[in-house]
Amino acid sequence: MDYISLRFGVPACRLCSPHSRPEMRIDTNENGGEGLFNKKGFLFLRTKVMQNWKCRWFSLDGINLRCFQNDRTTQALDVIPLFNPNTNKYATIIFIKKDRKDRKNMFALAVDGVGQHIFSASTPTERENWINSISAVLAQHQKTNDLPPTPVKLSPALLSPKPNRSKHSDYALLDDDGQSNHQESNSKLMAGYNDKISQILNQDKSDLQEKQKKKKEREQMEEEKRNDDVDRYVQMEKKKMEEEKREEERKRQEEERRREEEEKKRQEEERRREEEEKKRQEEERKRQEEKRRIEEEKKQEEERKIQEEKRRMRRIVRIQSLWRARIVRKHFPRLITVYKRRQKIAQELMSTEQSYLSSLQTLSQLYIAPLLVNNIIDGDTCRIAFSNANYLVFLHKEISKKIEERVNSWYPQQKFGDIFVEALPDLKNFYSQYVVNYNKSIATVKNLISTNPAFQTFVEDCMKDPRGNDLHLTDYLIMPVQRLPRYEMLLADLLRNTPQTAEDKTLLESALSGLREVNAFVNNHTREVQSMERVLHVQNKLSGAKKNSNLYQPGRELIREGLLIMIGKAGESERTVFLFNDSVMVSKKTSTNKNVTLKYDFKANIPLKGATVVMDYVPNKLDFVKSPSLTDTTKAKGSPKLGNGESHVIALITADGSKYVFRASNANDKKGWYNAMDSAIKALPKEAASASVPRFSLSSSRDGL
Repeated sequence: MDYISLRFGVPACRLCSPHSRPEMRIDTNENGGEGLFNKKGFLFLRTKVMQNWKCRWFSLDGINLRCFQNDRTTQALDVIPLFNPNTNKYATIIFIKKDRKDRKNMFALAVDGVGQHIFSASTPTERENWINSISAVLAQHQKTNDLPPTPVKLSPALLSPKPNRSKHSDYALLDDDGQSNHQESNSKLMAGYNDKISQILNQDKSDLQEKQKKKKEREQMEEEKRNDDVDRYVQMEKKKMEEEKREEERKRQEEERRREEEEKKRQEEERRREEEEKKRQEEERKRQEEKRRIEEEKKQEEERKIQEEKRRMRRIVRIQSLWRARIVRKHFPRLITVYKRRQKIAQELMSTEQSYLSSLQTLSQLYIAPLLVNNIIDGDTCRIAFSNANYLVFLHKEISKKIEERVNSWYPQQKFGDIFVEALPDLKNFYSQYVVNYNKSIATVKNLISTNPAFQTFVEDCMKDPRGNDLHLTDYLIMPVQRLPRYEMLLADLLRNTPQTAEDKTLLESALSGLREVNAFVNNHTREVQSMERVLHVQNKLSGAKKNSNLYQPGRELIREGLLIMIGKAGESERTVFLFNDSVMVSKKTSTNKNVTLKYDFKANIPLKGATVVMDYVPNKLDFVKSPSLTDTTKAKGSPKLGNGESHVIALITADGSKYVFRASNANDKKGWYNAMDSAIKALPKEAASASVPRFSLSSSRDGL
């Protein structure tokens, strides 16, 4: 492997010096605004056991490099330390120049005590950004902790290359045979050779010293320059962190002042309630005194006749007063709990309404407006695809504003029912229109994605936009269908935690009753939407010539799907069978790779009108005279011979007498298929016996099954 070792982003040899590789210098502008010390992104990591490549999400966290399954998970799969505190050694960055056939833009981390980790970036620029970020983190850690860097070990072959000397060079002192004819001439020759060797050695030594001196000076200059760059970046980061800290402190102080003002308002409200309570008690005391005065006057008038009656009445009044006081003391904590629950539900209603309004605004601003401005689709298509989504934005702006005002001015008897009672006509009108148009909207969007390249590119770009939160267009379109059940649940909880004497009780009951009517309508259409999605899912699995055929028909539902062994006159073959409420579609699986989405090749369509299904059917060769022939005659593994009564065989006999024989894997599977087919045949309307069953718009030829 042809590689170059780096320490803190510093080249370890002349092959990667700043003069030969200027792009290796640290530059925060190349990191896409993510910051030099908190680099994040996807990299391919080569596993140590299987030696294959896995795409993982990596994040620089201090002096560690964390590895995640993807960018949405929070649990790290592995943590790669960039510094070993036991040995005071840093990780070595290895720049791999030579690309492999299956992987490019590679670099590695050699961690002391752990081993070597090999990575692959998507582009050369991304690889340089990662190397620069890791080098800056190591340099900052070294400077902060005042630790010496680990010396770089170079290969001796680079420091002292061996000269290519032949036997005829100036260093040869003897002839090939090693003999001398004249001793005196040999001595003179030897002396001359020794002088020449001394001169060469001295010259080499001086040249080597000069080169080492220049190299040392160059390394010192480069080290000073790198230290200055690192200091400048560290100062910039510190300054930025200080500014953020001052901003957070200012926001905290403002929040504290706001809380103090709210606390003052709450205390004033409590004092007002206490004064009202004292006033009420004073009036009650005066009333009791007036009552006693009247009783005393009556006592004087009636004298002794009613004396006992008065004493008895005073005892009754006293007992009633004590009983009322006891009831109040008993139920007061429960009322406090109810009011707290009511406030929590109101806050949840406000937060969910704000989140829902934000999603509607994203749909309007990110999708609808740009599509019309850029003329990607016309106005009529936009109205069909997005229905009245813009009207829902205006409606929920008003609802969200009112809910937020009520929650911000909260008190235990705060009303919410009147908001939904006023908005109930608009909710019924707008949401009924949206739900009725939802099937057509989803079909239009999918058709545009498959037929309009500009629309498909636009949707993909919107998914990459940070405002889209990685949600597809269909995810935004389903949100209004799911919102009304959420309203019903929250208002039901609010109604349960509202006292019977509260004014909001009646309003909440009216609003909840109206929402339930709308939800009943929405739920019926939601079931139709789910059935349509299952049929469209099967449509997308078809490949070959029947891929673009229209499988979805009004009223068609997918009841069951699975693998069955189909028995024909040429043998047995494994087939994927889809049972609908009006027909059976037989197909062949065209892909067995687990990493590839399954596709199916259409084989036949079997109508269920006038058909019958027979369980534990015993086939014979005469049954297959009219049955379709099989294209692949290879028998399925473990398939029994014809006539075996325990082979879990069921037969579907059509109105024209054709027999389609299937074998299930076990008794439970056979029973499930039999019950499903029998129920589908019985559930067909009576007029279906004379009317033609809607086809898939596919060829119903039984040849090639």
